[in-house]
Amino acid sequence: MVDWISDLLDQLTEMKTWGYAHDSENATEPVAMSTLALLSHGRFQTASRGFDWLHQQQLPDGTLGVTPSQTTPKWPTFLAILAWKMDDILGQDQQSTHRHGKSVDKAVDAMLQIKATIIPIRSDTPLRNRGVTHNTTLLGWPWVEGTHSWCEPTAMALMALRASGNDDQPRAKESVELLLDRILPTGGCNYGNTTVLGQMLRPHIQPTGLVLTALAGFDSSRKPIRNSLRYLQKTLCSQTATASLCWGLMGLASHGIFPSDGLSLLEHAYRRTRQFDQSAWKLALIALAALGNGSPLFAHCHTEEMFG
Repeated sequence: MVDWISDLLDQLTEMKTWGYAHDSENATEPVAMSTLALLSHGRFQTASRGFDWLHQQQLPDGTLGVTPSQTTPKWPTFLAILAWKMDDILGQDQQSTHRHGKSVDKAVDAMLQIKATIIPIRSDTPLRNRGVTHNTTLLGWPWVEGTHSWCEPTAMALMALRASGNDDQPRAKESVELLLDRILPTGGCNYGNTTVLGQMLRPHIQPTGLVLTALAGFDSSRKPIRNSLRYLQKTLCSQTATASLCWGLMGLASHGIFPSDGLSLLEHAYRRTRQFDQSAWKLALIALAALGNGSPLFAHCHTEEMFG
């Protein structure tokens, strides 16, 4: 293993809490991502810390909030499912399925109840006359329940459904349709809109990487995916913010592409993170992105044909 990656994993292992900032309280997303990172690099004993914490935070309705004190919104539930299911795939303990099974089932049932608001399209009102061009009738997942479906929570939800073997679930299939619909004509994604008031929005790296990761196994020659891969390839650089860089690289790797300077970019991001904020969330993302094409986040994914 590359020395700086070992140092990163040691630092993550030694942290007392896994939060968004140094020494901040545990939060569901960084705990789930730290657990995934340690598990994926074979640090099973430390990863068990994360599993225990996630189990403790699961609410009676099956969801997990952002932090112990902030129980809504509920989108972090998707990442807890992902962490638990990766333990089933990678864990050394043959009882992992038994240990996580009930929690996963409850969480999946709960996430399927989280609904976004859809806007029906009147037959006499073309989309272009309503100021938007994406399909507002497709149901994905919102950041906050009861609001519009957005790319990132929908991508995370799709990853959770695929990891838990629910590829054929109707909402998984509709999520695929929604994500492909939200990709900009020139490639890449904004946060969920495409064109507003006649102006095409600019793509952003992080949602693009998340969407491509969620669509692992789909035909990379499809125009929306192909254009998005090209966008990431020409955009990622040493100045890219850490979370965006990591999801961008994971988006590329999920389709068999890992830039020749990918590890160098991640090492630069690690040095920067270690010097300035020591965020467990960022360190975990770096460790996951460093796995390249071998990341378990998408290695388990079935092909596009599974969606019919």
